[in-house]
Amino acid sequence: MAALPTNLAYIDRSRLPSEDELIARARAEGRSIAYLAGAALEEKRVQAWALNGMVRAGLDPKGPSPETLTVAQLAEDYLSNHAEAHKRPASVADDRSMLKRIILPALGARRVKDIQTTDIEALHNSLKAKPYQANRVRSLLSKLFNRATPRLRSDNPVRGTKPFNEEKRKRWLNDEEMTRLWAVLDAEPNQLQARAIKLLVYTGARKGELLAARWADIDLERGVWVKPSAHTKQKQEHRVPLSSAAVELLAVMQEEAKGPYVFPGRDGEPLKDVKALWERVRKLTGVEWARIHDLRHTAASQLVSAGVSLPIVGAILGHTQPSTTARYAHVADKPQREAVEALGKRLGR
Repeated sequence: MAALPTNLAYIDRSRLPSEDELIARARAEGRSIAYLAGAALEEKRVQAWALNGMVRAGLDPKGPSPETLTVAQLAEDYLSNHAEAHKRPASVADDRSMLKRIILPALGARRVKDIQTTDIEALHNSLKAKPYQANRVRSLLSKLFNRATPRLRSDNPVRGTKPFNEEKRKRWLNDEEMTRLWAVLDAEPNQLQARAIKLLVYTGARKGELLAARWADIDLERGVWVKPSAHTKQKQEHRVPLSSAAVELLAVMQEEAKGPYVFPGRDGEPLKDVKALWERVRKLTGVEWARIHDLRHTAASQLVSAGVSLPIVGAILGHTQPSTTARYAHVADKPQREAVEALGKRLGR
C-alpha cells in the first residue's frame, strides 16, 4: 500500500445532481430546489470528511473499505507507511518475522473490526512459554490497532490485555568461560565472523551496529568508532572509544579489507548475521545458554567489575536511560568491597 500525503483531500468524483434532476426531485418530494441542492452538497462534504479521515489514519481510500479491511491488510499498511519509514532495518525485519510466523497465521484473515480483546489474549497466552517474545508480539499488535483507531474502530483491543513479567537476564560469561571462548574463536576457520564476535565483546556494541560498520566510521589513529544515527537503536550518532586490543584487531582486518564494510557479505552488502557460527561456538565453549546479545552484557559486567562507573558504562554502551545500566549495579559489589577492605587495612582496624 503506497504512502499517502496526510493533507490530501479526497472527494467523491461522481457528479452532483443536474438542474433538471433537482427540479424532478423537488416536484416528486415536495421540497424546494435550494433544499435538495444543499442536501446533495452536504452529502458530498460528509463523504470527503470520511475519506480524509482514512487518509489521516494512514489508509488508502482506494483500498479495502473499513468494513472489510483485514488484519493482514492493516499489517501491510503498517509496514509500508510506518515501519519502513521510521524504524531501523533490523527492527523492520523483526516486525516482518513476527507478523509472518505468529500474527498473520492466527489473525491475518480476520476483519479488523471483528478482533476482540479475547482474541489478543488467546494469542498472547499461547506464547506464555516465551514471555519476552509474547510481549513483543503484543506490542506489535498494539501498534497495528493504534493505526485503526478511531477511524476503523473505536478501541484498541490490545489495551485490555496485560504483558507477562519478564525476568531480566543476569547471566553472562565469566572469566573462565571467556578464556574458553577466545580459544574456540582463535581456532575457528571463519576468522571474519570470529573477529566479529571478539569485537562484540571488545566494544559492547549491538550486533546490528557492528555488522553495518564501515571503515569510514572508524578512526584507528585516534581509536574511535563513530556509529551513524541510522545504525543505532537510540537514533543518535554514538562515538565509541576503542581499546588498544580492538584497534590492533581492526588494523589487521583493514589490511585485508576489500570494500567499504568492515564485515563484507555477499553482493557488496554487509554481513547479515553470525548466528550459525555463534551456535557452533557456544556449544564448543560450553555456554549453550548464551545468546549473542549476552556478549554485550558480558562487556558491561567486565567494565563494572573493573571499577568503571555505571554512567561511563552507559555512555560506552549507548544507553539513553540510567535505569538500563543500573541492572549491572550488583556487579560493582566486588570492587567496592575490595576498596573498603583496603581502607580498613590502611586504618589498621
